[in-house]
Amino acid sequence: MLSGAARARGLSGCTRRRWSLGCRSYSAADEAKPNLRPLPQAAAPWTSGEKGLIEVRGRSFAPDSWFNIPPNVLETTSRRLHLKLDHPIDITRRLIESYFPRPGFRHFSDFHPVVTVEENFDALGFPPDHPGRARTDTYYISNDKLLRTHTSAHQAEVFAGIDESADGYLITADVYRRDEIDRSHYPVFHQMEGARSWNRTKVPGGDVTAAIRKDTAKLARHDLAVEDSTPAFHPERNPLQDQHHSPAEAEAVAAHLKLSLENMVAGVFSRAESQAREEPLRMRWVEAYFPFTSPSWELEILYDGNWVEVLGCGVVKHQLHVASGRPSRLGWAFGLGLDRIAMLLFRIPDIRLLWSLDKRFHQQFRGLSERPPQKLEAFETFSKHPPCPKDVSFWLRGDSLPDIDVIEVVRSVARDLVEEVKCIDRFTHPKTGRRSKAYRIVYRSLDRTLTHDEANEIHEQVRRELEKQFGAARLRQVFVPFPYQYHHPEARPGTGTMADDRSESPDSGAEQQPRVRKRQRVRLSCLECRRRKLSCDRGFPCERCIKSRTPDRCSYESRSGEVVHASSSSSSSTNSSGLLLLDGRGRHGTGSEDHHERLRRLELEMSQLKSQMARPYDGSTVGGTRSPSTYEDDAAEIHECIEAVNLAGENGELRFFRGKGFRTRYFGPHNVSMAFVELNGLCPFMRETADEWLRPVILHDRKDRKRRHEERASASAQPDAGLAALLPCRGETDALVSVYLDQFEQIHRIVHIPTFRAAYGKAEWPAAFTVLVLSMLAVASCIHTRDGLGLVKTASDARQRAERWIETCDNWLVRQSQKHRKLIHFQIACLLYLGKRVNTIKKKRFWTGSGALVQDGVAVGLHREPSYMAGKISVYDQEMRRRIWATVQELDMQASFDHGLPTLLSQLHHDTNAPRNVDDDDFDEDTTELPAPKPQSEYTFASFQNLARQSLPLRLELSRLLTGPPSDVDYDQVILHTNGLTHEIDALPSWDVIDTDKAESRGKPLMAYTLLHVQLRQYMMPLHQPYLKLRRQNSKYQYSEVIYYNAARDIVLLHDKLQQEGVRALSFLREDALTTAINLCSVTMLQPRGSTNMIMINSHHTLKLIEKCIGMKEDRLLRCGNSEPWGYSIMCAALGLLEVHLGTKTVEEARSTSAESPDRAKVTTTTTTTASMNGSSISNMARPSMTPFTFQPTLPASVVDAAGTGALGLGDAAQLFELDPSLELLGLNLNELWGEAWELG
Repeated sequence: MLSGAARARGLSGCTRRRWSLGCRSYSAADEAKPNLRPLPQAAAPWTSGEKGLIEVRGRSFAPDSWFNIPPNVLETTSRRLHLKLDHPIDITRRLIESYFPRPGFRHFSDFHPVVTVEENFDALGFPPDHPGRARTDTYYISNDKLLRTHTSAHQAEVFAGIDESADGYLITADVYRRDEIDRSHYPVFHQMEGARSWNRTKVPGGDVTAAIRKDTAKLARHDLAVEDSTPAFHPERNPLQDQHHSPAEAEAVAAHLKLSLENMVAGVFSRAESQAREEPLRMRWVEAYFPFTSPSWELEILYDGNWVEVLGCGVVKHQLHVASGRPSRLGWAFGLGLDRIAMLLFRIPDIRLLWSLDKRFHQQFRGLSERPPQKLEAFETFSKHPPCPKDVSFWLRGDSLPDIDVIEVVRSVARDLVEEVKCIDRFTHPKTGRRSKAYRIVYRSLDRTLTHDEANEIHEQVRRELEKQFGAARLRQVFVPFPYQYHHPEARPGTGTMADDRSESPDSGAEQQPRVRKRQRVRLSCLECRRRKLSCDRGFPCERCIKSRTPDRCSYESRSGEVVHASSSSSSSTNSSGLLLLDGRGRHGTGSEDHHERLRRLELEMSQLKSQMARPYDGSTVGGTRSPSTYEDDAAEIHECIEAVNLAGENGELRFFRGKGFRTRYFGPHNVSMAFVELNGLCPFMRETADEWLRPVILHDRKDRKRRHEERASASAQPDAGLAALLPCRGETDALVSVYLDQFEQIHRIVHIPTFRAAYGKAEWPAAFTVLVLSMLAVASCIHTRDGLGLVKTASDARQRAERWIETCDNWLVRQSQKHRKLIHFQIACLLYLGKRVNTIKKKRFWTGSGALVQDGVAVGLHREPSYMAGKISVYDQEMRRRIWATVQELDMQASFDHGLPTLLSQLHHDTNAPRNVDDDDFDEDTTELPAPKPQSEYTFASFQNLARQSLPLRLELSRLLTGPPSDVDYDQVILHTNGLTHEIDALPSWDVIDTDKAESRGKPLMAYTLLHVQLRQYMMPLHQPYLKLRRQNSKYQYSEVIYYNAARDIVLLHDKLQQEGVRALSFLREDALTTAINLCSVTMLQPRGSTNMIMINSHHTLKLIEKCIGMKEDRLLRCGNSEPWGYSIMCAALGLLEVHLGTKTVEEARSTSAESPDRAKVTTTTTTTASMNGSSISNMARPSMTPFTFQPTLPASVVDAAGTGALGLGDAAQLFELDPSLELLGLNLNELWGEAWELG
């Protein structure tokens, strides 16, 4: 439906870029076109005077005076490259079609290329004076038949034939346009257009907006960066079809369109091998104009450092649906050029290669059509043949001659041997008014070296054909300057002067007076650097051409006009010493006496270089002569001097990465070490200075360094009696370590379990390993169900011991050298942070603590992919670096969400790959290659980290929105992000968590399953919270109420399932019980009393959900003691408020129950402690309920040891909680909530 032709806005639009929608756009001729559809008598080239028939793909047509198709174009009509197996065009077509599968999309690819003028122009609304109708742009068979210029010529046929079973279509076809000649243009190319529509009469309830949004939510989500600052529509630049579409409908269609095409482009271009090695793929949307759509956009990608247009698209204009007999439909359409995309994907440098029959070209793509690999290998150039540029100039008679006519003649003669044709000069004589033109024609063969004799012969044929076609009507005389290179005696090309005779007409009979030519300055830079306007070092080939991987384009122009190709041995003459011999005019020489002077100068330069090289180097960087051959030596010196490794190869992303294993340091691109690279000569100077003055110091330092290294190794292997004394008995240590490994290592991969168990089984532990074990014990202390629960003041003895262990390990870690940190130090740091979260130690520092972990990780380069340093980091350490970094990421993301503060990760570029989905038994410290990852449907202990990485970009974006300015979020974004969260949740595997037998055999995946769901659902509540109170003003916000309620409900149910399985790690790590209880109460109390909506109907279930939350908090209080009573008190008060709102209790009853709750908690805790001292079983105690509801004991029954270390004297039980009646510090004043009668005990 969209094509390059449709893009032009009259003549002014033709000045835009040459690739429109991936296809070539119509271009206005350099001269004005007074008659865009000239009469037959207007002198048009290739007019057929024969009365025979023209056969095109099995069908015969009668040409008339409009016929202007050259033989070389007619021959291509039967090629159909888009259907040729294993051709790059066919491979690209299949890749794109895979993202628009049947039966939802119908695929058409075999339409006949001959169409009528009505189909190609009139039916599509092209105005009569549109430049696309001109014979200078279009190939005509007759005045009513032509070769299609775009696939949109078949849209009416497709719309009429498509049934209701398909909602979209794709059309692929070869299209034909008269166009210029260069490496990216050809008269035949391939287009693909697609469309997707919805029928208003078929969607449920007639709400097409809701149907489109529902379909959008089902689409896959890519993880690439997309820049989209364009509005859904703009009244002037990108108008809405307000007579046919509402703003909501247009926005919904645009959202579906953009996500569909982004997924396709991301999937296709991520397969490019070169793109994987270079900068990450990025996309952006820009506004555009097309006759068939409004609003319209173009999608561009950042490819090779440049923004490249890939396709055009937009919301289909309603009149097109009306014309096709489908007035009830609305939808979107897009168009792209397959040739363009194929050349980008496979790095094909010349479009003529796509039409080549050379086996060396086609064998590189064998077998790719049916089984395309994940990474498409770039095309390897098999020829580096030099170009042969030739010039032709002529006088014009009367009217102008469009460039396209000359181009067609050249292509018809030279076929695919011509690479480029461009007009280099136009001249109008100031006296006579005569006009002249000069063209440069570049000949180059794709499979062999084209000699100058062969090029001259072809060029002569071109000259004769030009005279034949235009001699009688357009030209006065054709000049072919010898030696076939055009020169200007008066000025450079394009200045308005003409070569040779300017004052006399060739047929005036005046005697031609020879003029003295100005001396031509030899241009020393290569042609490629001159074209790119860059400096050139004049090497053979030059350094810039080597770095840009285009040494085959490096060529030099001599004074005679001949081109010296730097990379071709056949295009240069060398003597026995390998020197290129040029004469005084820059032409090739043969080593005769004519070159004596040049050889003498070269010998003099060589002697000067030798004298400079023999002179001692003084460290100066000025005046030195550098040869390209010295670059590698200099680079080696710099590498040795600063001991830096450039890990990003040609990309240069990772500038400096020092060290090995976990003893690494990462330096950013602006580090001071960059000055060492820029300052040439510094390293040799430092080396000479060190050799002369610092040798004794260096020798002493090396001996001392070795001694220090041995002392550190010996000290790290020694045990620490003070640390070992803190360990409990071996049985309790084993139990706590087992709890940690079974629960926490499922979500936060910190240790390699087989390696840890091997070290754990040794008789004697080094100090660092003892600290590691103590950190694990601190994490699992309160979670482990054991005998003898007691209190020390207001904290349980388990928490008291954990706090002591954490303090000791913290002090030990602070004393360790930052320079010599190893894997175990990072493991201890992560475990200490977990221990503080589980035991609620220094809660206000959780966010800063996670930020410190991120900063430590960045300082050693954990945020960069470790495989870049494969030579210095073992495979085992690479995978452990990925796991530690994934752990730090998740800890920082959760701390950011809990505190409502931004995360450091949102401002950090990190490219570390996700940990592989492999079991710990599959690799160890001696592994040289990681095993292949298991499918995500198969659970391992690394599954959580592997899957959590998929949703990390979305969570980072949500974190940025939620912690940024409130004005940055609108409701459409909220809906879009909600759909994104829903899609991520739906993509998570189930692992048969309901099947207990299967779950046991694979390590209980329920915990990882729960956290993957919870960390996504938690974002839905703050996203929709601002819109809850707007529900009464606008019914559309009812969606927010439902999403908000369901998210809170699902989180409670997921946690409750864990509690039933005896897994408490998540409820201790997170505050979901408190937040979901408050959220459920909040959204329910916003509903009017007596309402019959979904939330009020399920209110009795809501009370039970809040019960479950209080039960989880109660369990934590019993295990940790009263370290934080405020959350528990708030939950009880919230429950009372909800009961009053629902009418299940009177105000007095709710006040009394909520006021008694803290006292009941005191009694429960006191009873538990007393039972511990008396040796009674907890399950046998008459424990009062913390709410008016009856709770089942969440703590399993166990026999209490009366001699437990935690059984201390408690004193007054009323002082256990030390409650303050005022909760203003929490932002809640219960006196205001309940009135003057509110009292605490």
